[in-house]
Formats: sequence, structure tokens, C-alpha cells
Amino acid sequence: MSGRREGAESAGVPGRPAGRPIRVLVVDDSAFMRRVITRILESDPALEVVGTARDGLEAVARAAQLQPDVITLDVEMPRLDGLAALPQILAVHRCPVVMVSSLTQQGALATVRALALGAVDFVAKPSGSVSLDLDRVAGELVGKVKAAAAVPPERVGLAAPSAPARPSGRTGLRSPDLAPPPASADPATGDPAQAPAPVPAGGSLVPAGPAPVPRSSPGAGSRRITHLVLVAASTGGPGALYRLLGALPTGLPAAVVIVQHMPPGFTRALAAHLDDASGLTVTEAADGDRLHDGGAWVAPGDYHVRVTPGGVLRLDRSPPRHGVRPAADVTFESVPPELAGRAIAIILTGMGADGARGARYLREHGARVWIQSPASCVVPGMPGAAAALGVVERAGTPEELAAWLVEAVGGPGLPADGRAGG
Repeated sequence: MSGRREGAESAGVPGRPAGRPIRVLVVDDSAFMRRVITRILESDPALEVVGTARDGLEAVARAAQLQPDVITLDVEMPRLDGLAALPQILAVHRCPVVMVSSLTQQGALATVRALALGAVDFVAKPSGSVSLDLDRVAGELVGKVKAAAAVPPERVGLAAPSAPARPSGRTGLRSPDLAPPPASADPATGDPAQAPAPVPAGGSLVPAGPAPVPRSSPGAGSRRITHLVLVAASTGGPGALYRLLGALPTGLPAAVVIVQHMPPGFTRALAAHLDDASGLTVTEAADGDRLHDGGAWVAPGDYHVRVTPGGVLRLDRSPPRHGVRPAADVTFESVPPELAGRAIAIILTGMGADGARGARYLREHGARVWIQSPASCVVPGMPGAAAALGVVERAGTPEELAAWLVEAVGGPGLPADGRAGG
């Protein structure tokens, strides 16, 4: 829209001519927000806003006409909202979509559903749809648009669920504010993010060998948990989680702890969304929750989650790891050896390396480590980082991981395969 500086870099995006900026379509029903978002994006010479749209209907038409590299999409709009527009946009022009959402409960739920339907990422509006506070997230918006542009078009929509939703009267909405973390919680050590090593061609993995014998047998405090499942996810995670948990039955003899990189408010919506899909009871974790079979707990935004020897969850706001809080490495490394011996760690799609070091710790203490197959990931960075450490036993789609999990822990009517337990 506005003039661009010559020689703008293309942000290293494969398939884009050198020197051409990332072309962005901005969709928002507020003229003020369209101007603000445009100004933020065009403050970076690698980005160019090539058009705007006022609602979902205009967005579909403009996407087909302009063929942008990335679309920023508002959630709440007249005529056709962002949730309804998303599949239509992807049908006419498959490109990465970054949702821009308010922090209302309705906006958060719609955003989580959009992520499950194929949106690559999202940015939260700090306080309302026409807020100057959006300037405070300018860096996040620019960074996520650039990261989205690096997602190949053929990977867009890979997170879309195939599992049917299960009607449920549970909401899963619990706030961590009701149970503040204890002041005595041990702080996590800050740890710079490391770029993951690439997964070998074809998704082949370095053989991990048999899991080592646990250093100690399960203690009395862990009897409430037959098996422990730990799941890490980031970019593309909501859709992968929906597919994974949607394939798990009621009565699964395992407790599931989920770490998805998300800000406060949106993890509550994610828990509600997953609860509707799964045979498990899914809630947002609160400090002091006791793990038990048949339940799943989503780490709340801005809180690390730790697993104690007694199977009780503890929340804290110690420093971020890999630039995120919650971080999977914090959760994985907190698991005591007596629980690690009967644990399965699953690392799903995501950017960066979170979960890899924690997976190595778990493997050393008897756990099994599985990853989402790179070909089925929106972004294969996190699974690839774990594979590079040589600790991964299996790689598969979310549905395959779910089937293996039921087999490993002995789902309803099935014996355990003897390797998931301590």
C-alpha cells in the first residue's frame, strides 16, 4: 500500500524472489485497526501490505485476487466472521493465516477453533478491538507474520482435525488466578532457545534403543496414576492436539499433561475445545490439581507446570525457557524418576526446540519418547530437535500416536504392551 524501500529482504522465505517483501493482506472490520496493523507491518522493510478487507466476504475475494503470502484475519466481523471465512479463504488461496483476536472468552474460543481449522498462529489484541495498546504487541505481530510466511503452502491446513467432536457438558474453564502458584516453587533455569537440527530425509529417526530401566520403582504417592502422558506443542498444536485427544477413549488408564505455547485466556479456551473432542476430561491446570487416570490438564498461559512425586501439579512464574512460559522442558524435567518410568512423552508440531532436552531427561529415566511425523507437522522444528538427540522411538500422525498410546497403556478392554509401565 505505502511505498517500500528498495532492496527489502525476503526474510529467507523459500520460493520468494530475492528482494521481494512478504506480501500481506490485512482483514479487520475496524478501519482504525486496519490502519494500525498496516503501520506496524510496514515499519519492517521485509513486509508489504498489499491490500485490506473489512469482513470475511471481502477477505475471500481479496485473497483470490491478490494472492498474498500471509493473511492477518480478525475473528469478530459482520457478514462473515473470521472462523467462517477461514476455510473459504484457504479454498481459494492456500497461504498461512495469522488470527488477530480479542481476549474475550468468545474471541479466545473462536481463535482456538480457527487454529484447529488451519490457521498457522495468532496474536492477541491486548484490550479490545480498537485499542492503541496493539502497539505493545507490534514486535510479536511482525515476528509471527514473518514466521508464518516461512510455512510452505502445502503445510497450511495440516492441523485440520479429522476426528469428530464428542458432545460434552463439561466446559474445562478454570482460571489459574483462583489458585496462585506457591512462593516456594523452585525456579527454572533460564535457557536460550537452540535451533533444532534437521530431521533426516523421509522422517527416519536415529534408533533410540530400548528404554533404560527406571532408577527406582513407583512410590506410594504415584499409585493414582497408572501411566503418565506428557504432550508438548507449539505452532500448529491446537489442531494436532484436537486430532490426538479426539482419538482417545473414555477410561484411558493414563493422566495427560499438555504444554501448548499460548498466552493467558487462550489456554482456557483450548481446554474447553479439547474437552468437547475427547473421551478424557480436559481442564486447564490449577495449582494443587492431583493427576489421575482419565484426565488431561492443559498448562495455563504464563505459568510453568511441574509434576511432583505425589502426582500433584504445581504452577509457578519462574523465568521463561526458550522464550516461552509455559515451557515443555520445565514440565518434562520436573517429572520424578518413579513417574518417568511409566511415562510417554509426545512432541507435536512446533517451532524451536522446546521439549527436546526434557525428552532426553525422561528417556534417561525410563520413559518412551514419540514425535509427530515431520511430514504431518505445520512446523517440524520441535519434533526434529528431539529426533536429533537420538531419543525418539516412534514418529506418526496424531491419529497414529493416539492408537499407539491406547495400545501401550492398555486402553479399555486392552492389555498394556508392557513397555509403558514402570
